[in-house]
Amino acid sequence: MERGDALLRECKELSDEELLRQLDELAAAERAELVRVLARLSELGTRELAQACGYPSVFLFCLKRLRYCESAAWKRSKAAEACSRFSFLLTLLESGELTLTAVALLAPHLTRENCRRLAGEAKGKTTRQIESLVAALAPQAPPKDRVKMVAVQAETAQPAAGAPPETSPPPLEMFSTPEPVEAAPAPIELRAQRTFTCSEEVDQMIRRAQELLWHKYPQGRLEDILREALALLLDKVDPLRGCRRPRPSRRRGQGLGRRAGPRGRYIPKWVRDEVTKRDGDSCAFIGADGRRCGERSGLEYDHIIPFAHGGPSDDPGNIRKVCRAHNQWRARKEFGRLPALN
Repeated sequence: MERGDALLRECKELSDEELLRQLDELAAAERAELVRVLARLSELGTRELAQACGYPSVFLFCLKRLRYCESAAWKRSKAAEACSRFSFLLTLLESGELTLTAVALLAPHLTRENCRRLAGEAKGKTTRQIESLVAALAPQAPPKDRVKMVAVQAETAQPAAGAPPETSPPPLEMFSTPEPVEAAPAPIELRAQRTFTCSEEVDQMIRRAQELLWHKYPQGRLEDILREALALLLDKVDPLRGCRRPRPSRRRGQGLGRRAGPRGRYIPKWVRDEVTKRDGDSCAFIGADGRRCGERSGLEYDHIIPFAHGGPSDDPGNIRKVCRAHNQWRARKEFGRLPALN
């Protein structure tokens, strides 16, 4: 049996609590080993041993001798240089208060005067937040908006699964060898590539729109988000567009007064409004350790007592907002396809 198979089999024999406990312990041990590596890389740089071994820099020593990937080598070389100047960073890394990425990004900007302040501001921050913090340390003039035409392969619609082909190929004669058919080249189309800078307020608006439209555009492509926003804007302010748009027809039974019966699955708007007021715009699922998920993308309404078990849809106390991952996880758990925590 290979080593990998043995490790996976060993994990399957663990209880849920034991698996979680071991992961906590291994992550702590991994951080402890990381700071040991960084301390030794710091000393390596101080002694200039990388150059003595034939490597121009600590980065290339990590890349070629220690066999880290380029990203991991860069982060370790930058963090090691910062830790050689400010040793308290090793303690924050080992405790998990700072990440390796945070230290690597802050390294070029740390001074004796600002190191502790910046380290405190970076605690618990995401990579994007650290990048914003670093950008504020070295502000630059915003680049001009730019539009460039690029040629890309046009996206072709794929046939539905199980759908028959539009035309059937002619039958081949028995024992004949078909001639190789070259695939038709994908059509090329010109598209505009736009580059622009925006304020933090606009960036947050874009990210919020991506969260709200996650069900429709799970990839979160900026083109899709802007198309939705611009369509709404032009429908409102462009008189020509407003005149050209056909008035939607309302079929019978689709009016604004739609209501489900008292035992229907449909969740009334007033219930959804109450749930949003209570739960906000983030996943309300709370794990066994008391931690709330807080995910803001792909939110769905979940019956606390499942509808299939008689849970009402017109009671805000039985409805909550959760992300799709937790909604599906709970459905599998509730209906017997996922074992409960021990």
